[in-house]
Amino acid sequence: MCSKGTTGLRTWQACLALCQWATDNNHIFKHKKVLELGCGVGLLGCVISHLCDKITLTDYHNSVLKAAQHTLDVNSVSNGNVSVLDWSRSCVEDDNLDIVVAADVVFDPTIVPDLVKTIKNKLSSSKDTDGSRVAYICSTVRNKDTYSTFLNEISEQGLTKTEIDSSKLKCIYLFGTDTIKLIKLQLKPPVN
Repeated sequence: MCSKGTTGLRTWQACLALCQWATDNNHIFKHKKVLELGCGVGLLGCVISHLCDKITLTDYHNSVLKAAQHTLDVNSVSNGNVSVLDWSRSCVEDDNLDIVVAADVVFDPTIVPDLVKTIKNKLSSSKDTDGSRVAYICSTVRNKDTYSTFLNEISEQGLTKTEIDSSKLKCIYLFGTDTIKLIKLQLKPPVN
């Protein structure tokens, strides 16, 4: 399932499920600025662009970024842009977002620490005084050990995790026997 040295040039199951969940819960995205990690061809970002004020789709591979930009262009998305983001170098706060989304980015245990650090960095902001920034990460659990590594890294990085009821991930396009998990992440509140 790899093309041109990347897995990002196709749409994966968790993306379809998160697209459906986002449209069913569109109030969450209303008047928000959204950042997508690992955007792939841009389907999720394109869907969410119709629900939010602004969206930035990010990935690392040049072919993937071109495909995502093409998706935005052919769908006349005017409130979205595409940007390169290397998770291994993502250490800067971003004061210009409210929500982080990602689908099917938990597939390789070697990238999990950088992924979780990136999520934490994007949720951190001196302007977010009430801790309202959230991340929604939807994963197809193909390898339980890899997903466990992800959950352990979330805990180690000081994030809180809320699992969203999997029965709410109704999508007619889901196939196979893989489990789809959707979690909401936030920074742990400071201890007073």
